[in-house]
Amino acid sequence: MAEVLSEEQTLVESLTPSDRPNAAKHDGKVRVFQGTYDLSGTAVTNGDQIKLFELPEGYVPISGVLQTPDFGATATIEIGIDGDDNAFRTAATKNNANGEMVITGVGFGAFNAAKVDVILLVAAANAPTSGVVTFQLTCGCAN
Repeated sequence: MAEVLSEEQTLVESLTPSDRPNAAKHDGKVRVFQGTYDLSGTAVTNGDQIKLFELPEGYVPISGVLQTPDFGATATIEIGIDGDDNAFRTAATKNNANGEMVITGVGFGAFNAAKVDVILLVAAANAPTSGVVTFQLTCGCAN
């Protein structure tokens, strides 16, 4: 049986340390970032955004988990970064209070070359006036 190597494994087995893969993607550490917002405070209306946290330079998003109250059948939620509002979650309704794995989107697996703000954008209707929004983002990093 033939064995072939992925690009990353080829670099791992390379004799030149400078050719090794980026530690944020291979053999690095995992970090979790979390942003929580209590909706019973300041009202979040159509078009508002919540800055959840800052993602430092050099992190590679692996997965995310979103927990919210029922936003109803009209309001949409998207999660992204400055300049790409739906990097982690494309605008969609969330009409239940269940947790949701957010593992699709252009932001996952992409190397973060600069510090960015991770934001949650509410559109099409106002957010509920009670409950808590929580987003956890798991990332790989070199340090």
